[in-house]
Amino acid sequence: MTYSLFTPPITSGSISSVLGTPDAEDDYYGEPDLDFYSFYQPKIKGVCSLWGAIPMPWNPYKKISQQPAFFANARLTPAIMFHGYNDPTFPLIDSMPFPQAVNFSPSTEPQFNSINYCINNGPFSVNDTALTPDLINGSSYNIYKILTYYSIKCELYIDCSMGHGLDDDCCLSPPDKKKNKTTQLCTVNCNYGSNFGTSASNQAGTAEYMSERITVFFQKILHQSQSSFTHNVFIDCENTSHNCGANTICDLHACNGQTIDF
Repeated sequence: MTYSLFTPPITSGSISSVLGTPDAEDDYYGEPDLDFYSFYQPKIKGVCSLWGAIPMPWNPYKKISQQPAFFANARLTPAIMFHGYNDPTFPLIDSMPFPQAVNFSPSTEPQFNSINYCINNGPFSVNDTALTPDLINGSSYNIYKILTYYSIKCELYIDCSMGHGLDDDCCLSPPDKKKNKTTQLCTVNCNYGSNFGTSASNQAGTAEYMSERITVFFQKILHQSQSSFTHNVFIDCENTSHNCGANTICDLHACNGQTIDF
């Protein structure tokens, strides 16, 4: 998959000859003769992502419908994901131009679209044009689309008011104020809302809910409870399922009046 990330021009040879092998076996836990793909990866039963993202090639995967093609030969695992609709770091929904675009070569000086250090046969150039994005940081929404395309079990939890990470806790007294990080005084207006549709009023309450959901999700995965994943999108809606029971039905597929395509 690494080799397919970039297309020519490459000054000398293919990407594999320039960058060398991606397998740094001595850096992994375990015996160096144990292959990651045959030994370690099959042991990974699932993944949890907290408002994270995954880099994917910009071209030719500019559209959501084309993104799954990059993962055709990947060993995909079930995933449970939490994300804020207003995340400025890894925007949930991609648009044109892609806010998640990654430029290895910035539009201003200095430009680093070519590198000659720590590689076998440099220089290596990622792109002819500095202004052209090289990667897209696919959000939890993108990952959801990929996993469901390949019928991989997953759950996506979206909070419509949350940014990148949980809201800061409000002060206990007065409860509508947030502590100023500089003065340590409770003077800033506060409305804790990153609770994913639960009654949680602080980070601890939200963390407890996420921990419960993650635990139940992995329990279902390990027990291969297929019918439990009939409903797998939860937008400002609490999932109260437990053990291997069916998920709560959450029909809301919109945030702040904007419909989300699932």
